[in-house]
Amino acid sequence: MPLPYIFSLLFLITTAVLLFYGLYVLSLNIKSSLHILFFILCLCLSVWSFSLSISNTAQNYETCLFWRRVGTLGWGTFFSFLLHFIVIITEKADILKKKWIYILIYLPAALNVFVFGLYEKIAVKQYNLIETSSGWVNVCCNTFWNWMLYAYDLSFFLVGFTLLVRWAVKLEEGDKKSKAYLICLLFACSFVAGTLSEVIINSMFSIKIPQIVPLLFIIPMTQVLYCIKRYGFMLKKKNSDSSDFHSILNEDSRERLYLNFSIAFLLGAFVNIGSMYFTKRANLEPVLLFSAFMIFIGIGLQAIQQLNIRLSYKDLLSNIILSISIPIITLRYFDYSAIYAGIIPVLFIVTSIAFSQKHILVLNGISSLFTLVWIWINSPSTIVVRFTHVDHAVRIILLLSIFIVAYYINYVYSKRLIENEEKLNAQKLLSRISSIFMNTNENNIEERINEVLKLCGNNFNIDRTFVLFFPNGQKTMKYFEWCSDCESPMNDAAKEKKVRKVFELLDISPFQQQEFDSLPYLAATMEEYMEKEYVRDEETISTIINPLRDKECVIGLMGFESAGQKLKFKEYHKETFKVLAHMISDIMLKVDAEKEINYRANYDALTGLPNRAMFMNQVRGAIKLAERSEKLVGIAFVDIDSFKYVNDTLGHDGGDSLLMKIGERISSCLRLYDIVARFGGDEFVIMIPQISHVEDICAVAEKITSSFKHPLTVGDQEFFITVSMGISVYPIDGNEVESLVKNAAAAMYISKENGKNKYTMCSSFLQKQIEVNANLTNSLHLAIQRKEFILNYQPQVNAQTGEIVGVEALIRWNHPQKGLISPGVFIPLAEKNGLINHIGQWVLQEACEQNNKWQKMGLKPIKMAVNLSLGQFLNPNLVEIVENILKKTQLDPAYLELEITESIATYDVEYITSTLNRLKDLGVTISIDDFGTEYSSLSRLRIMPVDKIKIDMRFTQGIYRGTKDESIIKVMLQLGKTFGLKVLAEGVENEYQLRFLKENQCDEIQGFYFYKPMPAEELELILRGNKNI
Repeated sequence: MPLPYIFSLLFLITTAVLLFYGLYVLSLNIKSSLHILFFILCLCLSVWSFSLSISNTAQNYETCLFWRRVGTLGWGTFFSFLLHFIVIITEKADILKKKWIYILIYLPAALNVFVFGLYEKIAVKQYNLIETSSGWVNVCCNTFWNWMLYAYDLSFFLVGFTLLVRWAVKLEEGDKKSKAYLICLLFACSFVAGTLSEVIINSMFSIKIPQIVPLLFIIPMTQVLYCIKRYGFMLKKKNSDSSDFHSILNEDSRERLYLNFSIAFLLGAFVNIGSMYFTKRANLEPVLLFSAFMIFIGIGLQAIQQLNIRLSYKDLLSNIILSISIPIITLRYFDYSAIYAGIIPVLFIVTSIAFSQKHILVLNGISSLFTLVWIWINSPSTIVVRFTHVDHAVRIILLLSIFIVAYYINYVYSKRLIENEEKLNAQKLLSRISSIFMNTNENNIEERINEVLKLCGNNFNIDRTFVLFFPNGQKTMKYFEWCSDCESPMNDAAKEKKVRKVFELLDISPFQQQEFDSLPYLAATMEEYMEKEYVRDEETISTIINPLRDKECVIGLMGFESAGQKLKFKEYHKETFKVLAHMISDIMLKVDAEKEINYRANYDALTGLPNRAMFMNQVRGAIKLAERSEKLVGIAFVDIDSFKYVNDTLGHDGGDSLLMKIGERISSCLRLYDIVARFGGDEFVIMIPQISHVEDICAVAEKITSSFKHPLTVGDQEFFITVSMGISVYPIDGNEVESLVKNAAAAMYISKENGKNKYTMCSSFLQKQIEVNANLTNSLHLAIQRKEFILNYQPQVNAQTGEIVGVEALIRWNHPQKGLISPGVFIPLAEKNGLINHIGQWVLQEACEQNNKWQKMGLKPIKMAVNLSLGQFLNPNLVEIVENILKKTQLDPAYLELEITESIATYDVEYITSTLNRLKDLGVTISIDDFGTEYSSLSRLRIMPVDKIKIDMRFTQGIYRGTKDESIIKVMLQLGKTFGLKVLAEGVENEYQLRFLKENQCDEIQGFYFYKPMPAEELELILRGNKNI
């Protein structure tokens, strides 16, 4: 075969392969723009390659030029579509939202088609076609439009290649990333090789070769196709379950069958061109016309599959087209090979077996028969192959035989498919029932059982389905029934008669004194499946009964009845009934067990919510269920923020009403099977069972906190309430109820310490902290008796003179194993466990005794500052305790300073003011510690009887740092002067801070710049030598 024809055949094969690639990908998802673009890319390359196939062996220059211009539709637009495709596959589709981008991409392509293809006056000047030994070759012309074409190809390719490389870099390491890099490499190599062959070799060397770019680009396109199948670069659409009930082919099989049909027709079209034009050198026009017909059939089959009509109609239309093509194809090739042409109809008939619609098989059979009869009638008497009338008859007989066999195969195959679909429907039924029973409880058991009976009746086409349930030890019998539209529901008397008839069929007597009674024993040898017939109202009733069992005991029956036909089911139906009976038995027993638990449960008298005992039982049950089902259980401990203040405002009755509304508010945020319980006081605990992810618990917590953004109304007053929550999760944070609740409570305290109105998840660190705190709490009870507490003292000096004017008593815990423990650790523990008053009383007495001891030594009297915690201050006996300690230690009250925090002012103002005034009456000094960090208010400074404010060290640390702290300190100092209060600055550590405070008339200084906290003995030496700084 001459070299030009070899190249033409290569181009033709490339055309077919690329077109097949495009059709395959398009069939995966015809609605996806990515799939459509890939198809268009393949189509462009196919048009390009096909034009080269025809033009390469053209008989004259004009024919070659014509097909070269036709090829412009492919190569002139290819790089625009390629760039568009790359933009989408590399996830850069956002840039396509700008409409002008499309103009930028596709305007050069349109210009190429116009200049090199459509506009003849310009187009003919752009080609320099030379006939060589390898076929017609285009030697590039140095025209303006050719240079524009080179710029278009190069720029578009470089942009696309850059996007591909960046996309490959971002992919996760693995085989997919390496394949992406390979695609980049193959595209680059194809482009470079194509440029070398067309632009450089043909223009600069004497050797001339055809344009092989389409042959080269088939390599990267093949790699892209491989990645589509292997790595899901372009996902396949989900097939819808829209096939007819008795369809042999499912959706996926149908698509594959019609795709193969289309490919076969397209392949036939290209084979026709290759054999008739390139081999036999037949006239090009009829060859192209018949190939176009084949391509039309192939594309038409795919187009029909996209129509929004029933599948049976699609099959009918498709097979009408196929039946029409039978005579055309057969008669087309009869002149060349009469024997093999007659075999063509057999292929269509055999294929028809795959369709359950028999008329399709009949249609193709009739078309084939008429085609052969036509050939028989119109065959010339002088045919090259000797083929007698007997031969025609034999051929027809053989065809009829094939038709009969195909028909029988179709019948058997259809029947088998129906059985397979029935099995599949049975599995779907059981899955659906399992899903229905998943959230069944005593409130919806009747609705769910009736729903299941309806599903069974419709699925098996039965007139009536029923369930009898008589658990051992119960005097009542439960009856559930569903009947079709042709049957009417039975009244109570009819139901009783029906139940009697059922037990008569089973030869047992479950009734005593006309009442439903328990069944202590029900046919232990009863079959798992029983078929019976009996007469009711002159109608023969066919019934099937399955027992409901609990281990070896029969606790009920499930039955199916039909009055129209005798019920007969196959073996796989019987197995389905057994599984169904087992599922119903399980759910009935489960619901009865839940009722028993709920019956014994107790509830909170005030809110009507479950109390602690019931909640703990429910959580244990949920943990067992979660252990079997491998699910999570969430525990949320909820505490109402500042409830004591609200309760004091409303009174106890109002507080109780508020608690009820809070319980209702929390309950409204939960699922039906979640549980909220009141643990006592203002504490609620929530159980969230059967969850799959911890995030689900967080979502509930968010919902609860958000719900309290709306006020609660009690009487005529509205209250904005916030809650603090702690959350623990089984089995992550514990396997026992007690540990889960304890961990949740600990997490709740973290929420309160972090600002309230939030939730905190328990963690391994928090669990460890809980254990540490528990050990510390145990030691804390004996710390005073073991004399483990010690006091350090930090001097307070006059800002101007540097003279020590007072000291602050600071407690430390010298733990025998852990060493010194900061008060920030054990003071909160003491407050939680009610030890703060004992510890605070010890600190106050020790400090007063030490101050009195120094005065007896002859040292200059100074003030002793002692901190009062919130728990101490709220002690109604505080004033009496201070008074007794002053008397006991014989310390002058003028030398005792009590420090309180601003947060105390948020409680009952009258109580706070009264207590402070009573302390002032004793003669002690009152100061506000850490002023400016919490609830600073001018009104509080005006009302509260205090003598000194202490600026928190966080403001002091901001001096000379370019912050706003200096301005705040100046304001505090001015406030102190305005209200006649002394001002002390804490945390002074350097000369700059001291200078600033002195310049702004601060009264007193406390910090490491002067003295650190120290034992009494060390401070005594300093006091003896106290002098100005």
